[in-house]
Amino acid sequence: MKIAQHIWPIIFGVCILASGITGYVWQTNKKAHVEAAPHSSEEARDTRTDALSLQLFQHALNDKTGNVIVAPGIVHDLLRDLQTIAGGKTLDAINALPISPEPSSHIDRFSLVAADINLHRTTPHQNILTLPFSEDYPLALSLFNSLLAKYTPYPNLQFATSDNTSARTKLLGGATAYFTPRWKIPFDKVNSQQADFDSASGRMPKFHQMRARGAYRTAKADDASWQAVAIELEQPGNNSTPLVFVAILPATPARAFAAGLTPESLTAIRTALANAEPADSLVMLPRMGQIVAPQDFRSTLRQLGLDSLFSDTEADFSPFCKEQVHLGAVIYSCGLSLLESQNSTEEDASLEGAETSMEFSRPFFWFVGELNTNSPMEFMGLLEEM
Repeated sequence: MKIAQHIWPIIFGVCILASGITGYVWQTNKKAHVEAAPHSSEEARDTRTDALSLQLFQHALNDKTGNVIVAPGIVHDLLRDLQTIAGGKTLDAINALPISPEPSSHIDRFSLVAADINLHRTTPHQNILTLPFSEDYPLALSLFNSLLAKYTPYPNLQFATSDNTSARTKLLGGATAYFTPRWKIPFDKVNSQQADFDSASGRMPKFHQMRARGAYRTAKADDASWQAVAIELEQPGNNSTPLVFVAILPATPARAFAAGLTPESLTAIRTALANAEPADSLVMLPRMGQIVAPQDFRSTLRQLGLDSLFSDTEADFSPFCKEQVHLGAVIYSCGLSLLESQNSTEEDASLEGAETSMEFSRPFFWFVGELNTNSPMEFMGLLEEM
């Protein structure tokens, strides 16, 4: 009895330590891969860069009214992880997607695949988190949730629950990305003001408008169907490919514009901005926050042709384990907040006299990513309502 009383605290401590080490090593390996990866030249870019990102966004657009946000970069990460343990037709289905081989480089985010501690492994795999699903299901969910929540602003966020998993779970996927950009050209709080937003619903609510003047890359379509601005972000390290927040204001309703985007047209916008020379501009952007609460992502992955991942008869993870197992769920969450700069100045800089100005006071399409590389979008979204 004494052994039984103490065995689970010991297992819990070991799992906590293993989870922390696994998460740290995994994230460190990803960052090392990013730093070692060569940056693609502009000539190497092609429309496949944006194909899967756009697919994910447009699936979300079809499923939801109002504001939309997706984080394609973290989905690419998870699919790359699954590639390493899948086989047969399951691997073929993943390989058929235009998954970028180049990890995104800037967002502090996390993806993981967790496996039951009792699975008979074909080969060891450092990127698989081992959890006691069948032996202590609540403990397994607690460890899974705590590790993912470390990469969110919400330490008690629940990803996996008894509603989307069961004690029979053998494999479980998770992905999360949250981001609050730090602007290279500050949006000083003293320059913010109240303005009217012409919502898609026809309402005209007041919103908090951030304003900044500086040298921004701007572009517009030859047929005047859209105009866009790339707002460069601060980033750690010496990465030579800046991450940007791109806001695109279409001449037509924003939802229809976003639904009609093709990989070619999205790549053309990125290329136009990359080739533009920074020019003196006034940018007026809403302060906003968009979030997708933890949800099961299986329906979206099925729409991408990945049904077999979740089939108890068709899933093939034989390169990883001897048993016939399938993914019980894939829990996904993301969020982005646009706020004034943390170190805002106290003095009001002059906003008058800029060569051009762009005001986002009606629905618009936006994304966060790089302009000149083959890495996937970090985030994509539609803002229709304030």
